[in-house]
Amino acid sequence: MTGGAGAVAWVDGALQDEAAARPEAWSPSFHYGYGVFEGIRVYPTPRGPSAFRLAEHISRLFASARLYPPLDVIPWTEEDLRHAVVETVRASGHDACYVRPVIHLHAGGVGNDPTVGTARAIVLVTAWGGLLQAGDLQLTISPWRRPGPAILPPGAKANGSYGTLMLAKADAVRRGYDDALLLDEAGHVVESTGANLFIRIGDELISPGLAQGALPGITRSSVFALAPAAGLRVTERSLRLDEVLGADELFLTGTGAEIRAVRTVERKTIGNGTSPAADQLASRYQKVVRGLDPACGDWLTPCHPSSLNTGGAAS
Repeated sequence: MTGGAGAVAWVDGALQDEAAARPEAWSPSFHYGYGVFEGIRVYPTPRGPSAFRLAEHISRLFASARLYPPLDVIPWTEEDLRHAVVETVRASGHDACYVRPVIHLHAGGVGNDPTVGTARAIVLVTAWGGLLQAGDLQLTISPWRRPGPAILPPGAKANGSYGTLMLAKADAVRRGYDDALLLDEAGHVVESTGANLFIRIGDELISPGLAQGALPGITRSSVFALAPAAGLRVTERSLRLDEVLGADELFLTGTGAEIRAVRTVERKTIGNGTSPAADQLASRYQKVVRGLDPACGDWLTPCHPSSLNTGGAAS
């Protein structure tokens, strides 16, 4: 996933050729994965290209950086980074794209002491279709466990946290699955390799909570907000594997995944093989992100010169 030849990036306050965003060869971020990032989708809307829940994504980026010092020591505010996203999307010329703001250590040497590094903020933009292939998903249970809160900060969207998730993804794909579910050390289901999850039992949606190590997903919080209008109530709690396998529905949520139904886990069909709640939520979600649902208009930030609506508060 790259912007391609001639692509632009925002690098510490200025638009430059994307090549300028590359980390220094001896950076602790390059060698040890010490950095934080966000993934933001921009969709075509009647008001032009618009970023979905930009303010919430940038707030989460800064919250992640505070957990990984000295990444919080940058001369840029959340407002600066919101403007940077809008500016970079405009310069890219894309009507629909994926935006990757990153705070990482640009320099610092080969040692594993991040405090000697220099933090840098960048914004990258690329055309990208999403994390998962079209159609209902077939998942496996990963042999890799989701690191618990005492091992890695679960609330941070950090580069190094994705090593386990990528191992789980590679294992799943090599065994013929689309993705994998990860369990914690107690055997509870936490998330997939790149998305939060929900199950449906009757009219109740259940999602692992942040206390169980789930990432505070922006799409996840959007489902919390959209569920009542669909006649669904939402509960956060730990989930046993047998509850997931016996659920009426299972679906994933994330910036890349959007809202995606899961057909099988370990070749076992979930429920009766249909996903009415996920389908209903996904249908409305697609209207929301494309600016066709006025009730959620404050979730969109137009990426054009005349407007910088930073979006509503997280739900």
